[in-house]
Amino acid sequence: ALTMQVDIAITDNDAPVYGADGSDTSGTTGETFDLSISVTDNIGVSDVYAEYWFGEGVHSNITMTGSGPYSLSINVPEDAQELHYIFRSSDTSGNWIATIQVDISIVDNDAPVLGVDGSDEGATTGETFTFTIGISDNIDVTGSFVRYWFDNGITRNESMEGTGPYTLTVTIPGNVSGMQYTF
Repeated sequence: ALTMQVDIAITDNDAPVYGADGSDTSGTTGETFDLSISVTDNIGVSDVYAEYWFGEGVHSNITMTGSGPYSLSINVPEDAQELHYIFRSSDTSGNWIATIQVDISIVDNDAPVLGVDGSDEGATTGETFTFTIGISDNIDVTGSFVRYWFDNGITRNESMEGTGPYTLTVTIPGNVSGMQYTF
């Protein structure tokens, strides 16, 4: 019996397989966020990319480093409120696969910054006094308040008006000798 050798090319049609997503589960303004994903393949992983964007912003597609897991640290902008990302991978045979989109809420942990105190420099009994302050924030200023008291009296905490500078005008009582305040 004669036997004949037949050579058959084997095609790799199996895409890479994702393991655990080890990325951070929360992010904060102005700090780094670490992306991490495990990827394996029956023949060999060629490339792993992280596509990410903040809010409705521009998408970035960056090659991740490592081999198991693959990782990438990104900087969260100070005004970001939401991060979205997708992992994409290919093997050495050109088979591609992507994960579903992940959405992460970004926490604003940056306090507002007080500007120059532009309040009146002096006060007279029976006359008005205007508190004035500039306030800025990386996301939004949702309220501004001045806490003030006369002599050793009752402390008042009142909301200021405006969008910057913020102001509040009060009348100085006729029977006081001093006033203290904080914003």
